[in-house]
Amino acid sequence: MHGHAGTRPHPSIVVSYDRPSRPEESHIPMSKHEVTLHAAAARLEAVAGVCGIRRLSLQASGRDGLAFVGDREGLAVTVRITGLGSRAVRTAVAVEAAGAPVELTLRPELAGERLDKVLGMTLDAEVGHRDFDDRFVIEAAPVEAARKVLTGPVREALLVFPFDDESPRVRLGEGVASVTWGREPDPALLQHALLALVALRDEARALHEGLREVGKGMVFRQDGGDAQKVDPREREAARSKLRSAKARAVVVIGSAVAAGIGFLATVILGNAA
Repeated sequence: MHGHAGTRPHPSIVVSYDRPSRPEESHIPMSKHEVTLHAAAARLEAVAGVCGIRRLSLQASGRDGLAFVGDREGLAVTVRITGLGSRAVRTAVAVEAAGAPVELTLRPELAGERLDKVLGMTLDAEVGHRDFDDRFVIEAAPVEAARKVLTGPVREALLVFPFDDESPRVRLGEGVASVTWGREPDPALLQHALLALVALRDEARALHEGLREVGKGMVFRQDGGDAQKVDPREREAARSKLRSAKARAVVVIGSAVAAGIGFLATVILGNAA
């Protein structure tokens, strides 16, 4: 797909990693941005190939990103990279997870966040494995879902990723399971992402919705065979608690800011007097 004479292919679609083939276009130099984008696209397709992912489409996403859609033995895989050419590179890998009746979010635990937990501004559904619990804040609806779906293979795969204040982040909900981390993908990280996401999705899909019929606190109920049911009322209660915690954090932060402004105003007025 090429433009008119004297132009290159539209930059929003990565159709080739080589220079334009038409003679009248060959003399047009690529910009630094285009070189970065095409080089990253070539690296991404090579990494996907090593991981056995067949490319279905590969396009530019915004000015500094790429969107890759591929297939791995029937599994649809989406890889998005943003921040190319900067220090803020992020990779997000997603797979379809329709039918999972639980919701889950993982993010890195920040320094000093233990106090937030005491104040109720952060709710953390710990899974009972210190190395993992110390690294992540886990939000789950229902809370008990964290222990059910964050199995050993999932935890081990996620601990491989590089940690910073923003990543890795994991999201299960709205029919999608995804993991985001702070660098371009390499074969090892992409393989670990797929391992974690598929295992997480499969564990969640093994659960089914159903009203709780046993004692208090028993969110999961055995149903006939190996199927387990998730009480939607418990899931909504967990959602409500998470919303309340976030609202409480906003109030506390707002109060702290207001107090700081008040103190600063007092100092300024005092100096003026």
